[in-house]
Amino acid sequence: MSRRGATGVAVGVLGAWVGAALVMVALVIAASTGPADLLSRPRASLAPAVPTTGLTLTLTALPQESVTPEGAKGWDPDGLLAVLVQVVVVLVVIGILLLFALALRDLLRRVAPTLTSQAEPGFRTPAVPPTILAGADSGLDALGQGSPRNAVVAAWVALEQSAAGAGLPRHVAETSTEYVGRVLAVWDVDARSLDDLAALFREARFSTHPLTEPHRERAIAALTTIRSDLGRAATDVGRAPTDARATPAGVDSARPEGAL
Repeated sequence: MSRRGATGVAVGVLGAWVGAALVMVALVIAASTGPADLLSRPRASLAPAVPTTGLTLTLTALPQESVTPEGAKGWDPDGLLAVLVQVVVVLVVIGILLLFALALRDLLRRVAPTLTSQAEPGFRTPAVPPTILAGADSGLDALGQGSPRNAVVAAWVALEQSAAGAGLPRHVAETSTEYVGRVLAVWDVDARSLDDLAALFREARFSTHPLTEPHRERAIAALTTIRSDLGRAATDVGRAPTDARATPAGVDSARPEGAL
């Protein structure tokens, strides 16, 4: 049933209620007059006959009495009328509320936007740029050289420069870890490995305590997983990784100790 049909049905129901209520009020008003009171003829009482010699005869009329029919006892038209009027008022209020609810529902349906779930047409995961694959390979090479601190920093810088070399711009407010993380998240890269490598980079870049060989091993394991995921993503889009071990320009894998 359409909204217009539902509203018409509600109006019809309300009209029927109002009509029935008016009929009930008319019946109550007619019935409230009640049966006509039957009045008896005044009765006169005569005093016993007495000698009239020297006396004045006085006739006293008894008080007028009304005779109430037996069936009219307990009849209270005012109370019944009040009850029926209350019933009619309740029915009318219910009908008005029903109409208001239907009108409000129709209004909300017209105003509220219709949300439809649609897939983005034509969206495909882009191919992994060869420069990013080369950056991951260069980072692995850097992790095998120098001190653990410099090796971790050089590996992360290789990833950052490879992302920039692929033409992927960096936002003004982004940090180095946010930028590389956003770029690599385009493909199905292990998030735990990426977070671990980023944490190692921050520790190497900003901490004062020395980094040890276990730090280097963690970085190698994380970047190896990332490189494997990037290679698989490149294969999935039909661009299998080739010899992409060229070191991006500007990355010096053999940084001296303390150079950040």
